[in-house]
Amino acid sequence: MKKNGIKGLKPAFAVALFCVVAVGGIGLRMYQMLYLIDPETGFFNDSSHPVVLALYALMGAGLLLIAAISAFCSGLPGMKLAEGRRIAAGVAALLCAAGFGYDAYAAWLLRGDDSLLTRGINTGSVTVPLIIQAVFGALSAVYFILYAAGCFAGGGLVKRIRALAVAPVIFEAARLIFRFTRTISFIKVAELLAELVGITLAMLFFMEHARASGEIAGQSTGRMLLFAGLGASAVMFAYSVPRLVLVLTGSTDLLVARSDFFPADLATAVFAIAFILGWLKTPKEKVVATEPLPAEPRA
Repeated sequence: MKKNGIKGLKPAFAVALFCVVAVGGIGLRMYQMLYLIDPETGFFNDSSHPVVLALYALMGAGLLLIAAISAFCSGLPGMKLAEGRRIAAGVAALLCAAGFGYDAYAAWLLRGDDSLLTRGINTGSVTVPLIIQAVFGALSAVYFILYAAGCFAGGGLVKRIRALAVAPVIFEAARLIFRFTRTISFIKVAELLAELVGITLAMLFFMEHARASGEIAGQSTGRMLLFAGLGASAVMFAYSVPRLVLVLTGSTDLLVARSDFFPADLATAVFAIAFILGWLKTPKEKVVATEPLPAEPRA
């Protein structure tokens, strides 16, 4: 991976910006769900409200700045996976295993549900995406369990299961297709747009993560990992945490129809930020200077 970039522009700036976007997004989204959104339709009661515009501005500007910093920052470490035990990444992987497994089971139960027709879903077009989501969600759960074991043990297990690293990519792609099956008049703009952006960034993150795990990383892999990982985490935190709060407080009646709390989203956000923080702490590869060999004496 190229080491060049704008001198003085560090990846830490992108991480700091992520914190601002995620925390601000959670607060603004929580206010919107409590006071501005109609749970039945998903639309804002007042789309010109300052809090609505503030969230759009925060997310749009934040993602653009994170992308710019990721593209031009200097000091990114190499893409060789860190050796040794990585406890934080292991715990985050276990959260992903639970989240992906739960969502895979939910997708399997949802296939063929005739009530989807009354919820703005075309039932004839969702069976295959739901089955793919269920199958690769289960494979993703297996992958994250093995990934966690490798992180805790500190061995080379992560490299040996790299073939399974594509499972989360296909899982996210199936989720993306499923959301595009909504009938246009039933699109819940407030929730669906955030989900589409978050899932797309998560798919890009897992794609680059799979390349890094397979040791086939390209020159842009590190920069894409930084942008997609931080971007996906910021967006998914912003719409997942408020949903979780409503679930835990027994206020599920405020959740938008067909936009429930998805554990895989929150788990993905945690895993992405844990992976990136651990990767950024990886010691930079050092170039060892070698002394020229002494000249052979002439005969």
